[in-house]
Amino acid sequence: MQRRLSLLAKVFLGLENGFAFIGFILSFILMILVSVNIILRYFFSSPITGTIELTELLMVPMVFFPLAFAQKSGGHIRADALYNLIPYPYKGALDVLINTLGCAVCALFAWLTFQDGWAAYLVKDITPGHVKILTWPFRVAIPIGFFVLAVRFIYEMIHAFKPSAKPVANAGQAGEEHTC
Repeated sequence: MQRRLSLLAKVFLGLENGFAFIGFILSFILMILVSVNIILRYFFSSPITGTIELTELLMVPMVFFPLAFAQKSGGHIRADALYNLIPYPYKGALDVLINTLGCAVCALFAWLTFQDGWAAYLVKDITPGHVKILTWPFRVAIPIGFFVLAVRFIYEMIHAFKPSAKPVANAGQAGEEHTC
């Protein structure tokens, strides 16, 4: 059972990192697309058709895919000033409460935004403007991002019950600390 959970955790961490990498690549693509469009528009009076539509759509997976990675790396806003005032024995319970609420909200958002993406798929929703692009592939990024974030909250909830690693001094080199 423990090996299966360990394998599942490794798969999830790989998925989380993969989505973060996709978000990074999309931000790079957007940067190049907008820069080239600006150069072509102002120097050659010939902008890339559909840049605005594509930029708007690519921002969705760029933002929502790395949500869980941001949670893992502590990139989300947290009221540490208040958290640090809470006595240590209650911090674990508060972490579980926060992770439970976060999971519930993200699961709800994942479900609601999945329904929106599904509706866009059924009606074959397209962008208004000169270039017609199907929107549902980009709308699906929202529930995927929220679902992976909900799983991240579950992962953190499980690990909130494990004893934390205590730093131990390395006998060979004084002053260095390592965690078990």
